Amino acid sequence: YRYLYDKNKRRYISEDSKIILPCDEFNILMYLRHTSVHFLTEGLTLRHLCDWYMILNKAADRVDWGVLMDVLAVQKLGKFATTLTILADRYLGGNFHTLFNVNCSEWIEKKVLDDILFGLKPLYSTARSGMMERVGIVKYSIAHAWKYHHIMHKSVILSILNSLYG
Repeated sequence: YRYLYDKNKRRYISEDSKIILPCDEFNILMYLRHTSVHFLTEGLTLRHLCDWYMILNKAADRVDWGVLMDVLAVQKLGKFATTLTILADRYLGGNFHTLFNVNCSEWIEKKVLDDILFGLKPLYSTARSGMMERVGIVKYSIAHAWKYHHIMHKSVILSILNSLYG
């Protein structure tokens, strides 16, 4: 939340406006958090990768990546951000991995790319009931446990219990 209230990072819609826009760091954190939930529960699409590329393209020069990567590590989003960044660099023509000196194993890179291109399981865009949706999340989580262990460093069991209790 510190990024949202940092007066040094405030931006306004216009000079006459009193509407404050969130700073780039806050937008990055919100995007990664939101996207990571989709990643774990139903998968990502190419659009998510393109969105990440566009965010990096716009904000890359204005962000203190060293500080932000520390925050991402605490939030367990560092490896997720790293993986998306490497994929954006490789397949969308970016050069953003140099901003925060990241590496990614080829196995993880391939798994995430395959998941983006072929693994979508759209649970939330269907007319399923709340309980059926939760059962779908549980099945997806078990089948994609690698995401929890290798990318997000979270417990599959705790995540499933969270989903069941909503």
